[in-house]
Amino acid sequence: DPTMIAITEAPEDLSSLVSQRYRWSRGVFQAILVNKSWLLHPVRSPRNFVILAYMIIESVLIPTCNFVFAFVALWYSLQFASNIVGYFFIQLMFLDVVLALYCSIADSSPFSLVGYSVLNRFTYGFSLEIVRFLSIIDECIHLPMSWGKLTRKGL
Repeated sequence: DPTMIAITEAPEDLSSLVSQRYRWSRGVFQAILVNKSWLLHPVRSPRNFVILAYMIIESVLIPTCNFVFAFVALWYSLQFASNIVGYFFIQLMFLDVVLALYCSIADSSPFSLVGYSVLNRFTYGFSLEIVRFLSIIDECIHLPMSWGKLTRKGL
């Protein structure tokens, strides 16, 4: 329906955002664990196999690689003035800026927002990767968890 409008309420502070993303990440990992048998029977349901494989790549493999890469890049960058890891990280930041610039042009947004893409690489994006990575670790070691909920303020 092209006239449909969806309204959502996002977390308003960092604590609520981290709590929400932790719940989401850990919930996805729990769903993967519950349905892991589909990985052993791809012929029985190719669709379930593909969905589960995608969930593993998106929710486990990529966050783990990003988490490890970020720490390795940071450590190498602090240890050595010039190295391949530091150059790769700089190229990722450059890609962030180019994509943000393209989006600003395509959406007629102010160019001043482009600078936030570099800040995002070091803050928001990295922070959420840490949250996702820690949620996986917590689930693997069976740390007790309460689901809690986001306090709604109303629209």
